[in-house]
Amino acid sequence: MKPNTPMGQLFFVGALSSLLIACGGEDDPNPTPDPYVQQFHPLLPLSVGASISYFDTASGDIESMQIYDDALSSSSGEDIYQVTFDSSEKSLSFYFASTPDSILVYGIDGPINVSGNGLTYQLDELRFNQPLTLKSPFTNNPTGSTSASAIIQIGNSSALLDNINIQYQTLNLDTQYEGGYGTLPVTAAFFNASVETDVNVLGQNISIDETITNTLLFTKGIGIVRHTGTYVSEAHTYNSEITTLNNLPNTIWYNRNNGNPSLASGSSNTFQMAGLGIIHPNDYALVNLEDINDLGWINLQQNNSNYRVSMNNNGSLPTETTAVEVVFEHKVTERRVSASVILLAP
Repeated sequence: MKPNTPMGQLFFVGALSSLLIACGGEDDPNPTPDPYVQQFHPLLPLSVGASISYFDTASGDIESMQIYDDALSSSSGEDIYQVTFDSSEKSLSFYFASTPDSILVYGIDGPINVSGNGLTYQLDELRFNQPLTLKSPFTNNPTGSTSASAIIQIGNSSALLDNINIQYQTLNLDTQYEGGYGTLPVTAAFFNASVETDVNVLGQNISIDETITNTLLFTKGIGIVRHTGTYVSEAHTYNSEITTLNNLPNTIWYNRNNGNPSLASGSSNTFQMAGLGIIHPNDYALVNLEDINDLGWINLQQNNSNYRVSMNNNGSLPTETTAVEVVFEHKVTERRVSASVILLAP
């Protein structure tokens, strides 16, 4: 009798069930957890619904949102997030891909006000045909060239620019940054890109030969902690410093204290999330727990109500200020959020 007849199906399912039981196919009461897989670069963890507040010396308070971009993600084959820097005066957005070992920029939005040839115009929706590399596992000085498109607008008229030439260079440097949020170990990405094109709008020939320059400071487990930059026009500048995390875990600081680590003043050793309170194990799993504890100098513990951090005075403490990314994953939505634990060393 063939398996696709009712009797054949019954026999086939029964035989398969017997085989699974014989091979130990029943539920394992103590399953081995899957090994941790990094999703984002530790320097730029991204999460839909998360935001970071900054204070900008030119624009005042700035809110930075992290938004998943379906269209760019679909066309590029990468997960692309729009990271905004919006104030009451101006707005700017990066379109980032953050992979376990790279940080890439796929585009920049404005609009950016520019004056040239006696005209005032706006540039917006700058999209790179090939992404620009901010962080790479192969070099700390990525360079490259690509073409790009953008929208140019003068008054009520607009046109598509699709012949923009881009030349760029990035320099990465590990250093330490002290600001109002606290002392942070950072990786600085110094970025410089030339933007060149010619366009005819309303009978006017416009030659664009401008430069984008910025510096982004990244801290593991947090993301961008400082943003300074000039975008095509000296009038479109940013000088922003992190002030608070929103819908993200709070940062925890420890002092190295000559090899006897102690919790820094104002810090709690319990992980908490702004707007939520204590991160509860019923809601979130700490997915890179084993990898962190394997470092030997930092311990993360879970109990019935929270997650806690402690540090060892066993001689293995780093001698330089160090940040460790701690990754939580919501048990229902699988949304990941990262925290940063920082050891402060003189």
